Amino acid sequence: MSPEQELQEGEAADIHVAAKPMPPEITEGLAKIRLHEDVFFNPAMHLCRDVSSLWVGTLPSLDSVLDGFCASGVRGLRYKLENKNVESVAFVDASPTAVQLAERNAINNFLAPKQFRTMREDINRLLGAGERFDLIEIDPFGTPVPYLASLMRCGNGLDERFVSVTATDTAVLCGAHARACYKGYAAKPVHAEICHESGLRIMLGAIARAAAAEDWALEPMLCLSHRHYFKVLARLVKGADGAVETSKTAMTYITHCPHCLYHHMDGFPTPICAWCGNKTQWGGPVWGGDWVSKASVEKMLRLMPNRPYLLQKEVGSLLNTVASEADGPSLYYDLHELSSSHRRVIPTSEHVIEALRGMGYFASRTHFSTSAIRTDASLGEILEQMKKR
Repeated sequence: MSPEQELQEGEAADIHVAAKPMPPEITEGLAKIRLHEDVFFNPAMHLCRDVSSLWVGTLPSLDSVLDGFCASGVRGLRYKLENKNVESVAFVDASPTAVQLAERNAINNFLAPKQFRTMREDINRLLGAGERFDLIEIDPFGTPVPYLASLMRCGNGLDERFVSVTATDTAVLCGAHARACYKGYAAKPVHAEICHESGLRIMLGAIARAAAAEDWALEPMLCLSHRHYFKVLARLVKGADGAVETSKTAMTYITHCPHCLYHHMDGFPTPICAWCGNKTQWGGPVWGGDWVSKASVEKMLRLMPNRPYLLQKEVGSLLNTVASEADGPSLYYDLHELSSSHRRVIPTSEHVIEALRGMGYFASRTHFSTSAIRTDASLGEILEQMKKR
């Protein structure tokens, strides 16, 4: 499936689901949520909220959590109700109707006055006021870029804190709207079969540069590409040395050959393909480090059986796939695209993965694409195994 088809399909699915008539009250996780026609609620983000709440449950004690762009308050409420390590939640939105609805939902879910507060406020103004939060949720409509600087200026006096950031402008990050990516993320996107990982890495790069500017080191714990959104769940650690390393890690470039599909990441792009000799395309700067901590995902998987999630099977499948690829190299190879470019019969992923593992290589599926594999085998070895299948 082409990048255009995947993006259009994901966006169309999101619009379709969000447009369905919603009941006045829904149950999600442990939260009962009243809805309002003037307050946005996206049922397509149910799985994302499940995963995020699981992640929150693996963190140390969180005295204060900020649910920015809270809308109905569903995220902050779930974080509090489902996790004993969360002491209190602040619900923030610029819409007075949303703030009133979040407050009503908090009361209806039996949160005590000391366990929550609501604020009608611009998120940048609030973050710039100097109040400290152990975890900040930034879940805007579209790009998170306008909020990254104030997100990183917040937290003076803390040695570590955590951030949860969503981007729904995946068409921009994946290269369908390259000009918008240049302008918003100061990066050149890669509009190719690897666009989901390259797009996520562009987003991580923007977060990393904003963090480093305020002496925070970025440690991604779990990042996801799912349907119409990218999600970054990360730890921030205060310190100039770590910030320098974070900044350097965000100065990586992707080289991609549109002819043979060979790719690699390095400190500077390569103009000529090392595999076929044709002219390459490049993207970046991007985050060149890890996008997931396997230990964090394994903690989430151990916690999951205790959660009454309707989407538990889907969440488990997603996290198991992420755990399987966590130790792999950067970027992946799409077997369907390789078959098309190199005139091979499309093999099953399982056969190629099994063959490469038998040769001593790392090989796994990837959550970024159902038709792709992640491996440290060379492109030549992959093609040779495809020919044998």
